[in-house]
Amino acid sequence: MDDKQLFDLEKIKDLMSPIEELQLVLDQLIENSQKITKDLLIAEKEIENNKFNSQTKTVKGLLENVNSKLIGISKTNLNKFLDLQDLLVRKYKENYKNILKNLKINRDITKELGLFLINDKKISKIIDSVSFIP
Repeated sequence: MDDKQLFDLEKIKDLMSPIEELQLVLDQLIENSQKITKDLLIAEKEIENNKFNSQTKTVKGLLENVNSKLIGISKTNLNKFLDLQDLLVRKYKENYKNILKNLKINRDITKELGLFLINDKKISKIIDSVSFIP
């Protein structure tokens, strides 16, 4: 069984649909982080409890740290995925060009061979109907 799998353009497009989902999740992550930061700032201003304020600052710092790491990881993954997409499309184009070149080469060789056989009367050229030359 052959382990190589032929990729066509549709399969490459199907593989790339998670990119859009990853971009949406990344945008949602950024929005949620900004909203939480704003809510924590409002809570700090409204509540005068020092213990609560110190805990919110700690939580805010942890959330910002986690958020920055997640955003960095997501952007790295997104860039790697886009690089993979470019590589697959480039390989597909190269493969398709090679197939077209081989077809042209084979067509030229076949034409030359056919003309040689016609000239040697080994086969006959068919115009409208089948003919045989003994």
